[in-house]
Parts: sequence; structure tokens; C-alpha cells
Amino acid sequence: MRNMRNRYVVAAALLLVALAISANATAFVYRWLVGQVNILQDDPDQARGILCTGFYSSAAQEGINLPSAGTNYNAPTFVGQGIQVTPGAVECRWLHNNRQYALYESIQASFSLTVGNWYIKDFYGFGYYQRNPNDPGQVYVSFRVANALNEAAGIVEARLFVYNAQNNQQVANLDLKVPSGFTQPIALPANGAFRLSLYIESNSQVQNADFRIDFAVSPSNEQHE
Repeated sequence: MRNMRNRYVVAAALLLVALAISANATAFVYRWLVGQVNILQDDPDQARGILCTGFYSSAAQEGINLPSAGTNYNAPTFVGQGIQVTPGAVECRWLHNNRQYALYESIQASFSLTVGNWYIKDFYGFGYYQRNPNDPGQVYVSFRVANALNEAAGIVEARLFVYNAQNNQQVANLDLKVPSGFTQPIALPANGAFRLSLYIESNSQVQNADFRIDFAVSPSNEQHE
């Protein structure tokens, strides 16, 4: 009987150890996400919807079937100097009245100014061309100041003004000296456009002060993060 009792004691002790190990064990269950990315070559002649948005100048592309915008893309500012705008890649291209027109992915603008106050009205446009009636009746555009002029001590104030080209109402006012997140989405109707204007106030000489503004385009008015 004594030996039988000892075996029970040992068995009970082993059970307690097993329970202790089980209580402290870590268990895992697996779920997974499988992704595949395909990058296709752009075809500007087939671009539709939000792909058919971008920069343009109606002065540089005479006869374009979008609102008048970008009429001062090459305006002089003082003798021998002025505004220079270089467009980037073509994102959307179409024919109208047997002429070819395009919207560009980006622009690089250079403003040669003197100390003081300057307002550059309508130096370029940003539009949405509705290629097909089944395409969205409007798109939504948000802006952010990605790179600011905050280190340019000689620049007192710098702002980008965005106007609706159809009614000339101001839809955005961006402080170029302060980095910012994206603005609330602004509706851009089919075959509509924005006009871009720049205000610069300076009190001393400044060289090569750079800024960058991002344009985010969506078919919905959901806030961009």
C-alpha cells in the first residue's frame, strides 16, 4: 500500500508540472495576405477618368477644348527675365479639330523676380478632360505643400492661389512657407480647370529657393491621408 500511494503522489506531481507548462505556453495561429503587383505602361491616348488630369496652358496649346488657363506661362517680369515653365511627361492626349492636345503629369516653374512684392496671375492651369460620357462627371483634387520655403529668410510671404477657371472663385490658398498635409478635396468638373497664381513678397536677395506642391486626384471626395 505504501508503494501504491507513492506512485499516486508522483503522478499528481507530474500532472501539476504539466499544467504549469501548459499555462505558460505560447500558441500561434496563422493567417496570410498574398499580393501581386503589375505595372503597366501608360498610354496617354487611352487615358480616362482620373488618369486624364494634369497641367496645361491654353496659351501654349492654342485651341484646346478646356477653359482658358495658364495664359501667363511665359510672362516677362523684368528686362531679360521672366517665368519659365517646363512640362513633364504627357499623361493624357487627344485630338480636337484635327489638332493634338495634352495634359502633363508635372511642371517645373522658374520665377525670376526682384526684391519686393510680385503677383504672378494664371501662370499655369490644371484640368480634367472627359474623354467619354461614361467617365466620372467630376474628380476631386487635394493639395499639399510637400517642400516649403521656410529656410528662405529673404522671402517674407509666399502663397499659391488656386481658382476655378469657370467662375474665377478661389478654391485654395496655400502658404508656401509652411509644410502641410493634404487639403480637403475640391471638386473639378468634367472638362473643367483650375488656374494657378503665385504671390511672393521678399525683403532681400534669395537664390534658388525651391518649393514643391503635390496634387492628389481621386474619383471620390474621401480625405487623403
